[in-house]
Amino acid sequence: ILSRYNFMLVRPSLCCLLLLVLSPGVQLKQWKLVFHDEFNGNKLNTSIWTPTRFQSHAYPTEMQYYVPDNVYVKNGNLVLKTIHKPTYDPTRNFTYPYTSGVVTSEHKFFATHGKWEVRAKLPTPKFLHLWPAIWFQKESGPCYQEIDLMEQWIGQYENHVRMHYIYHGSKQCGRALKHSRLNEWPGNGTKIDFSAHYHTWKMEWNTTSVGFWIDDHYLTHINSSEARMPWQPAYIILNTAVCGA
Repeated sequence: ILSRYNFMLVRPSLCCLLLLVLSPGVQLKQWKLVFHDEFNGNKLNTSIWTPTRFQSHAYPTEMQYYVPDNVYVKNGNLVLKTIHKPTYDPTRNFTYPYTSGVVTSEHKFFATHGKWEVRAKLPTPKFLHLWPAIWFQKESGPCYQEIDLMEQWIGQYENHVRMHYIYHGSKQCGRALKHSRLNEWPGNGTKIDFSAHYHTWKMEWNTTSVGFWIDDHYLTHINSSEARMPWQPAYIILNTAVCGA
């Protein structure tokens, strides 16, 4: 069971993994490329990415154990492999039924604002309970901040992807928000097999709004009248989880 990625970020813009950063004085929609990874060659660029080994933080809801061996680069793609391979975790005295792959750019690449684009092919929907995701967490700062560019729960929403922003507030951080909108694309009840073709997920993040697109089709946005905008530098996470229920 494979997930394949390409990444880019531009400013203000991310793809294949790409980041563009807006230069001072440049008008909106004129982007400067500041980061990208097309996953060329046959090795992961470890100056950007870290394939990590750890158990699920959401145990027992998630049933995967992440191992670096399940992450590799092939034919211009980052591949995250999910397999049935029972793996014992002595710290929790629990055997996880599956191993899977995750990479993060934590401590290596992080940014605030920009246009982020990721081109990806998701796992086949015939394997239930998979949970691929493209998301961002804060690199530093006092408040929990999460932006989910793409989440898909295979078996529940095989023709849907979820794109949202989660921000837990406090007296120090301001208003709490868990803002989630489930969007169907292309609509009219049409089922989408996101494993059949590559699709491009895009986010435009600035000081007043966070907007989301799939293949240049606008889906939704969250603006500063609804919640405080994410302001802390964010790093990238690409992973495939396995839901336990």
